[in-house]
Amino acid sequence: MKRIITAAALLGLVLLLSGCGDQKSPLENVWHEDFSDTPQVVELRNTGTFRAHQIHKADNGLYYAYGPSGTYGDTEEQLIFACSGSNYSADDDVEIEAQTIAQKLKEQYPSRMERYYRVEGDILWLYDNPDKRETPDVPLTGKFHRGTPKECSDFKGKDYFGYYSESVKN
Repeated sequence: MKRIITAAALLGLVLLLSGCGDQKSPLENVWHEDFSDTPQVVELRNTGTFRAHQIHKADNGLYYAYGPSGTYGDTEEQLIFACSGSNYSADDDVEIEAQTIAQKLKEQYPSRMERYYRVEGDILWLYDNPDKRETPDVPLTGKFHRGTPKECSDFKGKDYFGYYSESVKN
């Protein structure tokens, strides 16, 4: 009888402690937009930092991407992005002047952006209004799929951003 009580107590303790582990937020991942003229990719990390890209096709057919980086915080239905840096990635033969990229970033991404969101399985919806209505051509809004761009059929065979950390690729 003592053994049964001891085993039950140990099992209860294990179950109790396993529920206390760090919970990964459903937002932490790489999210990519369906392919469009300029699809967006956003990486939300568990450190409260983010990195975003908007992918562009250059005149020579190669790709380049730029976007903000910084920190983010979330409530039940809202994400707040604080942009404090920028990032740029390109195929080897694409040459874009740093000044041009800096100007485009300044025009498209304010230093603080509030986005309303909802997660449905592997889909993240981002809106710039509390009514959660879609607004085309607004940065960091739209329908995003969980995973890196190379996992999307439109990006097959090409990993534009090979520097995504292993923790978000899995």
